[in-house]
Formats: sequence, structure tokens, C-alpha cells
Amino acid sequence: MTHSPPGSTDGSIDAGYPRGGWGRSVFHGASVAAVLWASVAVPLPFVEYLPSRPQAIAPMISIEDYDEDIKHVDDEHGHTAMLTVVTRQQPTLAVLAAWFDQDRRLLPVERVFPQDLERSEYRRLQRERFSRQFEVAAAVGARAAGVDAQLVSEVVVVDVVEGSAAEGTLHPGDVIRHVNGVPIEASDELSSLVANGEVGDALDLTVVTDGEIREVTVRLGALPGVDGPRLGITIQTAVDVVRLPFEIALANEVSIGGPSAGLMIGLTVYAMLSGDPALDDLVVTGTGSLDANGGVGSVGGVPEKVRAAVAYGADVVFVPHRQIDEALSVRGIDGMTIIGVATLSEAIEALQELRRGRDIASSTGTESYSSAADAGSPS
Repeated sequence: MTHSPPGSTDGSIDAGYPRGGWGRSVFHGASVAAVLWASVAVPLPFVEYLPSRPQAIAPMISIEDYDEDIKHVDDEHGHTAMLTVVTRQQPTLAVLAAWFDQDRRLLPVERVFPQDLERSEYRRLQRERFSRQFEVAAAVGARAAGVDAQLVSEVVVVDVVEGSAAEGTLHPGDVIRHVNGVPIEASDELSSLVANGEVGDALDLTVVTDGEIREVTVRLGALPGVDGPRLGITIQTAVDVVRLPFEIALANEVSIGGPSAGLMIGLTVYAMLSGDPALDDLVVTGTGSLDANGGVGSVGGVPEKVRAAVAYGADVVFVPHRQIDEALSVRGIDGMTIIGVATLSEAIEALQELRRGRDIASSTGTESYSSAADAGSPS
């Protein structure tokens, strides 16, 4: 004898719902809703750079106890703005849309976010990097304007190549103070010593690790696919102390991460302190980090930043010289001057050259801006 469970009239069991009834419809509807929700809300392991509206720089800068006049570079007659991007880990539908859009790029999440850090900690560190970059860039810009700015720098190990001679002896974060008893303050000094050596040469290094001074010896080695001797480390010049005869500070409400605004901060401080009219009547934007020697470093999201500059109506866009091809690949840049620069000085010289061209154009009635197609690093 067969007993039918509650809700069943034919002896079959269907999850407690009447077969073919409203329960199954509800179940199917909920399943579809869950799939749709996942497609728009659950992130995949891909990150997209999204253009962000450029931000005027001068309002972020406070200069106190400066005896000379400060030039205004934030009015409607010409100003500077930094180019930034938003990084977003995208869900399925956004990923599919990006794949079919030539103006959008997707990167594996591990190429953008360190996998051993919580996102909140990563963003905190990026904000610290921006604050430190501001100090360096402001000092470099002030120095370009003729101010007696002192920057005490040091050589910091960024990474150690696996299997290299330095592995196990040097570590990321180490500060290299001396090489063979000679003080060094810039990464190019160490790079030059290595390049002039031979495989097997020993370098005696004075290194600071977590505040502890160490004396170590590392022999130059060879790396696969690389010519010449190598230590097997990636290094950078970091500024330890910044000294100015007056105060340049960052507005408290600024919340930006990373060093990519360095070039434009330096250029803005230079314009404010020097009074150089090269920026007059121009909207100048750009991206690139800035080191203690005024060198411009590569950054992420260049195509997206250029797209933001186009929408902003920028006249001039500066990018690191190594990334000029990325910038010129963006559609819709006709009529906008895009310039690749290796140093802050090159950016200043380029603006002065543009100024001279505009003065000539105004007197002859001709246009002298370079087109995006032939823009490049100033010679």
C-alpha cells in the first residue's frame, strides 16, 4: 500500500511542492534571479581601469611664509589638473561588455592588487605613497623655480630576483647606504657601479634592514637573457628628508592613492612660485611619478587617463616618455597636444616652446599647436 505525503496526490515527491504548481515556478524564478544577481554583483578575477574626472591641483596646495607673489593657476584662463583612474573588479556582464569594447581593458586582478594584502591595507599604503610623492614633487617643483630646496635621498631595494646572487642577502625595503665604503644617494649611482663591474666582482655593502645596520658582501652575477653583470635587485631612489625655506602642504580633504600625480604636482608648484606665463590660457593635464632628480616614471592606466583628458577638454597632456605610444593609441585625440617627457625640465621647456609658438601664431594668424599624430618627447 502506498501512502502519499502531504501535498501529493499521486504518490510522487517533488520537494514538498505540488508537481507543476506554483512552487516550481517560484523555485525557477529564484534561480534565475540568483544567476542575474551574480552576473551583475559578483566580481570576477579581472580589474578594469575606469577614467576619473581630472582634478585641479592648485586648490590642493597650501603655501605659507613665502616672500614672493604666488601665481594663480587655477582660474578659468588656464590651470593644471591631475589625471586619475578608478580600479574596479568587475562582474560577469561588465567583463563581457569590456571584451567587446576596444576602448576598455581588463587586467588579471593579481597584476593590480597585491594578493598578500587586504584591499583596505593596500589603499592605505597607496594614500601614504601619494602623500610622500607630494612632498618630493613639491620640493622638485620649487627647486625648478629657483628655490633652495634640499632633498636627502637614499637607495631602496624594491625587489630581489629569485635565484640571483643577492637572494637571501638583500631584501625588499633594505636601504643601501655605502658601496665599497663610498656613500650613495641615488639608484643610478649603484647601477653605474654594477654596469662597470664584471661577473664575479665582490661589492661590500652597508645596508639598513628594519633599522639595523648590516655589512654584507654580494658578488655580481649573470641573469638569463640579460647582458652584463647584475646584482639581481630592483632599486629606486627614495627621498628620506625634504627641506624647504617655507611650507608647502597638502589640503587635508585630499584622498588620492599612488605616485602618478607627481609630475603635475611638481609642474604646478613650479608655475605658482616662478610666475612663468607658459601655462597661461592653457588647460594642462598629465600623469607620471616624479623622483628626487626630477625624473618622470611610468604609471598605470595611461590610455584611460588620456580619455579623461579628452572629455575634460585639455589642451596639453603630459605622459612618461616610455608610454607615449599608449597615449597616442587613444581615439579622439585630434587637436590635443600629447607630449612624452622624461623629466620635469622637459615638461617646462615644452610648455615654453608652445608659448613661443602661440605668440608667433597670434602675430601671424596661424596655428602652431602640434597635432596628436606627431607629438613626442621634446628634443
